[in-house]
Amino acid sequence: MQVPAIGTPKSNPARVLATLRVSDLSTFMDNIWRVPHGVAGQRDRHGTISWDISLPDGSSLTDEENSSLLTEFKGLVWTMLHDPREGKAIAAGSLNSLEQGIASVCSWMIVEGVPSIEEIDSAKSWDYVQYYVDNHEQVDPTKKKTRPRVVSNASAWTRLTILVYVYRQRQALRLLGVVPPCEAPYDGRAVDDVVRNELDLQRRGKLDPIPDEVAIPVFGSAIRFLGVPADDVMELQDCCLHAFDNAPGKGDGPWCHIEKYRAALDVMDNFAFSKIDGEVDPWRATLEATPRTLRDGRETILEGNQLLRRLVITVQSAAIVCIQGFTGMRAHEMCGLEAGSDEGQPLPDCIESEISSDRLMEIFYCRSVEAKQSKTRTRWVIGARSVGSVYLPPPVRAFQVLWKLYMPWRRLRGTTKLLVTFSAAKGLPRKPSSVGRMTVVALTELQKDFVREHCDLSGASEASRVEFLEQHRLRGHRWRTTFALFLFRVNSGLLPAISRHFHHLSMAMTERGYIGNDVDLIDTLDSVRVMESARFMLEFAEGRRAAVGSVARHVQRFRDELSEQKVEGNLAAMEAFVIENDLRIFLLPYGHCFLPLQPEASRCHELGNRSHWSRRGPNVAFRSPSVCAGCKLFIADNRHLEVWQERELAYARALDGLQNDPAMRVVKRRHDQAKTMVAILTRKAAE
Repeated sequence: MQVPAIGTPKSNPARVLATLRVSDLSTFMDNIWRVPHGVAGQRDRHGTISWDISLPDGSSLTDEENSSLLTEFKGLVWTMLHDPREGKAIAAGSLNSLEQGIASVCSWMIVEGVPSIEEIDSAKSWDYVQYYVDNHEQVDPTKKKTRPRVVSNASAWTRLTILVYVYRQRQALRLLGVVPPCEAPYDGRAVDDVVRNELDLQRRGKLDPIPDEVAIPVFGSAIRFLGVPADDVMELQDCCLHAFDNAPGKGDGPWCHIEKYRAALDVMDNFAFSKIDGEVDPWRATLEATPRTLRDGRETILEGNQLLRRLVITVQSAAIVCIQGFTGMRAHEMCGLEAGSDEGQPLPDCIESEISSDRLMEIFYCRSVEAKQSKTRTRWVIGARSVGSVYLPPPVRAFQVLWKLYMPWRRLRGTTKLLVTFSAAKGLPRKPSSVGRMTVVALTELQKDFVREHCDLSGASEASRVEFLEQHRLRGHRWRTTFALFLFRVNSGLLPAISRHFHHLSMAMTERGYIGNDVDLIDTLDSVRVMESARFMLEFAEGRRAAVGSVARHVQRFRDELSEQKVEGNLAAMEAFVIENDLRIFLLPYGHCFLPLQPEASRCHELGNRSHWSRRGPNVAFRSPSVCAGCKLFIADNRHLEVWQERELAYARALDGLQNDPAMRVVKRRHDQAKTMVAILTRKAAE
């Protein structure tokens, strides 16, 4: 079949696409594509792909608001059938598995606000991998009950390979007027490599937190390296570079120029490492040739400037461990951090501090680009200290070290990114091309080497030593679950704060993906919901919360009963009242869900055709602010005003200049809804 020349002048992409045929049975514009497969005994679904895919926000891929996304993926499948690149055309029997993969990718794009496949770079592709791991086993209520979904080699390959197809078909997609991504997914690695070596498929389920017997010694070693050792390594690096630059020699020769090389080696040979307070000997002996065993078993000798290179990388690895372990930042967000260009500043440009409202604490924040939210700027709390103190919390110190340690290499490369790598196999960079950009995979590899070479796990169990020292199963994202679980165990009431810190859409995501991995904490999770429900009901009963929503009148009837039982001001009594009446509410950023009051009236279950009195939890596949605001079981108060204000502003920006565009009618409805909620909540707050 001839590929249309949509990219030519005066062409009309929509008109050309409308003329395309998928097969003798289907056209491009059909919502169901059928391709003859000629295989006897196969089900009707064989050789068929339905584009009526349900999405997490309650919409369908065939809805008008998703038309651009639909066209992109239809274009992908059409080119794989009629204009394949780097391989033969797909068989008709592959359409069903393609539908599964496309449904997963589209769900991720909708949830994380990725508007187009053009936005999917390598960093986002790794984020999609984590989304798949976290969400694949969730049951889709719109589907008939089948065998349980598990994270397996087959399911992972089916879903992760879609992004590879998108990049592979990039030239064909351009001919259809679809702008493809400019970067290969997964850092250019094969899907099979990602599935086997990054997802550890012998492990079932989500990424587990790193056990304390491993995390504690790793953190201890990382913090130790960020103290006196980091200062020594930075001083040694500066001295070596100064000696190299000022040694006699012709022009700007390479690092291996003999006179300059010897000058730098003399500095290393005579450098005296410092002592750490409380220790008798310097933290390391004088530099000399040292054997090193690589993770793949190869043996090598570190000597000359390779010794300095490894010291620099080790300090960098320690800083990365501290940042991810103590803040829960995602790897791709770290890779995107900006250092700035003002080298006179004590901290990189991405770090800022503010004084707390009580004027007692100085709080440090890290500004990063959250690729999950379509490059939205966001802030992470990374530490705090008393006002006037000179103490730097470990994550802040880690940022300071990275800022100073890689300053000369950042300058050489001409980049403002905080994290860079040495792209050459050996030695230290002497030209810009030898300084590379940091990747998610490189972050993981650095931490694996740090744990194996600089952390004492002799006190850990045999199983943990095998897992982390022999099988190398450390993943940077596991620090995220470790961080969340640690805070939750310190105080289970921190669950809402953890969810906000991780920028999750709801606490349900925090519970399932980070806290709920530990079956021993299920009762504690229920206790958190009971406690938060009791606190809300207590404030409502005492008139301290002016709530709005359809369910408010239903909750109002409990006021008299609460007064008769005299539970006002008594949180323990209120918790008992919540348990007795099963009034556990579901806490959302934009309001509360009182689904236990009348499960069969739930709007999200109605949209999923799963309404029933026995369904005690929300249907997360259809739950969204626009759906909840129209539900009889929804309630909101002044605490949620800011969320609705931000929502109103976002939709107002989207409508700017497009008020009369019919395609924007859904956006306009949601803007009107948010505007109404803001007006009501503002009025209630003023009463």
